[in-house]
Amino acid sequence: MKIPLIGEDGVCRLIDPADSILYLQTDKTGRVRLYAPSHTYKPVQSVEEWASLLGAAGFVRVDRGTIVNMNKVHELDPDLRVLDIRTENGRSMAIPVTRAMMRRLQAEMVSRPKL
Repeated sequence: MKIPLIGEDGVCRLIDPADSILYLQTDKTGRVRLYAPSHTYKPVQSVEEWASLLGAAGFVRVDRGTIVNMNKVHELDPDLRVLDIRTENGRSMAIPVTRAMMRRLQAEMVSRPKL
């Protein structure tokens, strides 16, 4: 699935969210921002709409304003309640997670078959 998004630079790009998007988060004004390794996008859809659209592609809503691409998660840290996301260039990003969501993610990770 490819979707058109306009970056903060004003350029429209056709992207595959599962490959390109690390996470989505609302800013102070409640507007959604999509974060990719090299671009930030400002879509017009709400967090709820994005959660519905991207759920089948491996994205999980970890709090009311943040959706994470679980395919990009390197590690769960239950003590700090963060997800560690690694970008293609090796940069690490810590995404805070609610306590209830951390328990759910830990349970899902344990129940996943080992590859």
